[in-house]
Amino acid sequence: ENKDNIELFLDIFLEDDDGFVVYINGNPICNRFIKPDAQFNEVSKPVRQGLYYRRYRCLDKSIFNPGENTIAVEVHRSGTADNTFAFDMDLGYYSPEEFDIIKGPVLQNTTPFSTSIVCELLFPGTTRLFYREKGKNDWNSVKTKKSSLISTLRIKNLNPDTEYEYYMEAYYNNNGKSIVRKSDIYKFKTFPEKERAFSFIVIGDSRTRTDVFSKVCERLSELKNPEFEFIVHTGDLISRGRYYERWAKEFFIPSNNLFAKKPIWIAIGNHEDNTPFYYDFFD
Repeated sequence: ENKDNIELFLDIFLEDDDGFVVYINGNPICNRFIKPDAQFNEVSKPVRQGLYYRRYRCLDKSIFNPGENTIAVEVHRSGTADNTFAFDMDLGYYSPEEFDIIKGPVLQNTTPFSTSIVCELLFPGTTRLFYREKGKNDWNSVKTKKSSLISTLRIKNLNPDTEYEYYMEAYYNNNGKSIVRKSDIYKFKTFPEKERAFSFIVIGDSRTRTDVFSKVCERLSELKNPEFEFIVHTGDLISRGRYYERWAKEFFIPSNNLFAKKPIWIAIGNHEDNTPFYYDFFD
């Protein structure tokens, strides 16, 4: 009834990939392998059978009507011999006050002079990263140039082998009112410029035992003076990478802020399904 006070999102789950177009009140919202203006008897591009999942957030609220609204799905097979198609979706909403940082921060690609930090927001907003050398008073900052769901912020011109403090702020403009969410303050250390001995942690195939993965990450995160400098994950983070919700459940939540403190390098595994989510989350 009051569409100005909610943020709308659309979850699409598709099995046995072919072409589709989704409409809300006659307006095309999203499509895959077929154009919205296609004729009813057109076939979609040939697609390998599999699973597809994507989350569309912050739909244009002007397309919605007070009261009843209509969602229609137009399905196109990839050919006359293709007789399998399944489709399911869900429409939900958030209030602006639920805006928050939902994944991360995650440290990546640390060098002697720079590092990258990635986070995801509940719905699109801007992000600012504050950082300073440990022991100093003034904060420096970098920020995103445009509103987005997933942000990668890179800090440059750092000093080698030096400890820094940082935190993130996320901003959402709700009809002229700014909603701000702030992360905890974390620490990281740049790598040395000269070669020396070092140690690191190797983790792999954590997808099916998230209880064990959570305990390992919690223990490593609680170490007061950890001697390891970074973490390598050998792949298979997720049981099925195309399912968006599994990234939080099987990887980001169990990691328990460990990757906010120590940089991680990840090799993609077959269970990540070569999904865009992997490339969105990891710089």
